[in-house]
Amino acid sequence: MTTYVLPLLATAAASALTYLFCVRPMRRGRACPMPATVFEPVADAELDALRQEVARLRHRIGAESS
Repeated sequence: MTTYVLPLLATAAASALTYLFCVRPMRRGRACPMPATVFEPVADAELDALRQEVARLRHRIGAESS
């Protein structure tokens, strides 16, 4: 029985903290206090370059298979 006590306490603590810091503020009309991810302009440019590379590779694979 004692092997179940620690996991149950950890689960109860995680649930309580989730409720306290995320669920309760959302129920009151406020967002979760976790900060939103903000992309930097450098990251946006890098993402655009990667998307173009993926499109180029897909086109190349399509041309090779036909």
